[in-house]
Amino acid sequence: MKLFFYYGKDWKAFASAIVNYTEKYEDTANLATINTNANFVLEYSADKEELAKALAWSKKLVEKESDNADYKKTYEALKEKL
Repeated sequence: MKLFFYYGKDWKAFASAIVNYTEKYEDTANLATINTNANFVLEYSADKEELAKALAWSKKLVEKESDNADYKKTYEALKEKL
């Protein structure tokens, strides 16, 4: 799996792989994991398309748990980076 191959070696490629994995396979009910994945994209990607996907995930998290400070922080940071 590309995620494990790139982790710690090529962060840009890891960010792309995590976007692909999250879009296709990730359990969207696991909000904490989705937030973690969005943060990886925030930290390691400069690709506008990847950032937009992470922003969309993050927006859903904030809509589901509007009182969660971590989700809000990720969402605001992604909006700012885009």
